[in-house]
Amino acid sequence: MFGPYLVLSFPRVASLDLVLTEIPSGNIWGEQEPEVAYCRALFDDARTTALPPTESLALIHRIAKEYRT
Repeated sequence: MFGPYLVLSFPRVASLDLVLTEIPSGNIWGEQEPEVAYCRALFDDARTTALPPTESLALIHRIAKEYRT
């Protein structure tokens, strides 16, 4: 999976949770718990390692400035 994905969670029945993955040839639905857990873990890793918004913006500005000259 290399594209965007969406985890659909249902609070009353967790066993119905799904993952929708977009790929160039269409969409793939993942219904198995290991697939859903894997996508949740990917998101959690990205969320916990991401810079805060102000630091992200500062980094983007620094890099953009390097390419303007």
